[in-house]
Amino acid sequence: MIRSTTGSLELTAGSPSIRSSILDNTLSESPNLSTRSVISLAATDSIGGPGTAADLDIDTPMLEAGADFGSMHLRTVGAIRITGQGLRTAGAAGNIELTSDTGGIDVAAEIRAANAGNITLQTFEPLMLQKSIVSDTGNITLSGSEIQSDATADVSTGGSAGIALNASLGSISLDPASTLTAADGSISLQASRHIILSQVTTDGNVTAVALLGDIIDANDSADTRRLN
Repeated sequence: MIRSTTGSLELTAGSPSIRSSILDNTLSESPNLSTRSVISLAATDSIGGPGTAADLDIDTPMLEAGADFGSMHLRTVGAIRITGQGLRTAGAAGNIELTSDTGGIDVAAEIRAANAGNITLQTFEPLMLQKSIVSDTGNITLSGSEIQSDATADVSTGGSAGIALNASLGSISLDPASTLTAADGSISLQASRHIILSQVTTDGNVTAVALLGDIIDANDSADTRRLN
């Protein structure tokens, strides 16, 4: 474990001519990296690996990370804010996966996966979207107890990839100026309570299910319009 009480942690693996990763080689699922400041990660290959045993465990309120030719799989034990350079991959299919076990996720900086990289954000607490989440042609899955987006929080992908938003306990509330955009893929929204829709665009199917609430058009300038 690397721990700092108040200072930031910055880890860099590799160089332009050497592909290197930042990996979890411990048996314990305790945090590999811990600080009350920001963690900055940069690898020319991958950060963490798929699955609970291989993902990189962190404990920090703020995170930025980039993987040039690989994926990133990160798990945090508390609430976290994506900051600085955001989360980004640049490889042919560099996936981005962030799971928060006990706290919310605040996307305050862009998340971008190149090419067919999938993006998965999962928390059992609120998921706040302040900045864009973009994949070239990968699937985007966003899950939280509730989901709220700001005007600058566009979510988009291309090709046949889809977008799924899941609010397990509360509502999905999308700012009227925000957008959900897919090319030919499906867009799915499911909420325990209400769904407040923004601009949703795709040549594929759109599904919206509000289990115990209404589906509301946030872009109706006259009055709030319920669609179910």
